[in-house]
Amino acid sequence: NHPKLSLVHGDFRLDNMLFGIGGGAEPIAILDWQTLSIGHPMTDIGYFMGCGIGHDLRKRYEAELLDLYCSEMTARGVPLTLDDIWRDYVIGALHGVSTAVFSAAFVERTERGDANFLSMARGACALALEHGSLRMLEEN
Repeated sequence: NHPKLSLVHGDFRLDNMLFGIGGGAEPIAILDWQTLSIGHPMTDIGYFMGCGIGHDLRKRYEAELLDLYCSEMTARGVPLTLDDIWRDYVIGALHGVSTAVFSAAFVERTERGDANFLSMARGACALALEHGSLRMLEEN
């Protein structure tokens, strides 16, 4: 009955997305649903922003994207504030840290996989450190 629960992909990153080619609104398919759960939607967004698009893109568009997310959700009747979204996003960023570490420990090692997990861990840790994710978790 929690108002902020949704389906959570759990590994929401560009490697798990297929984009259509064409003009206008692009179709997208999300793949790799074996980590599907019910949880907080900002978990996927924090994971994607920390692990999925790189530091420079995240820093450039982070505030704009979270503001757009808030606008779109409230327009659809979801009772959210921008403060709620930022708090939940900052806490959700910790999912990227744990996923990068634990996944790297349990999958077969490859050169591409090692580079991917290192990049994910660096991005997730940078986001969590920049925004004080552990402090935010303790306060909430």
